Amino acid sequence: MKKKFDRTPFRLAVCSLIGIAVLCALSCTSRYRLDLFMQTEEWRRKVKVEGTQYIRDAVLELRTETKLETGIGTVMMMLVSTRGERADSNVAMLFGFDENLQCRLFVQLPPEPAPGQYGLLDSSFAQLLGRFDQPTEDKLFLADSGLMVIDSLTAKNLFGKFSGYYSNSSGVPLIFDGRIRIKRTE
Repeated sequence: MKKKFDRTPFRLAVCSLIGIAVLCALSCTSRYRLDLFMQTEEWRRKVKVEGTQYIRDAVLELRTETKLETGIGTVMMMLVSTRGERADSNVAMLFGFDENLQCRLFVQLPPEPAPGQYGLLDSSFAQLLGRFDQPTEDKLFLADSGLMVIDSLTAKNLFGKFSGYYSNSSGVPLIFDGRIRIKRTE
């Protein structure tokens, strides 16, 4: 007489392995997810990082068209965008009206950045793009406080966390926070 094979332990083992794989995938996804958010007084939205630049031998200079000049340092730049919204407030005059709202974030880093914390006060600013009907000074947001934390550097990328609080000359706040990846191309 042939002994019948009991498949129950085998099925339990396979289901357990699949469950463990799914949990690992979900935990890894959340850990390495690079969500960056923009916030005003009226709303908070996830932004799309449209481009990054890692510029060696450069320093920030607000008075120039490019906002950069040659110097001893490294500048990190991110071009981010989100969809604006229509609202009835003073903030909506600067942010909104169903547009593709674009902003450049600049951060001054040392010549050879290393993992660690870097303060944003006096070494970072945000520039709102477009909005040609607004004065230039209303589109430039200087850092009031914040940190950029570099978690790791590879030959091609810089990974970290960003948390910056900015305001323009009219006192309108603009906040960025989340995880970032900057391509370190020459």
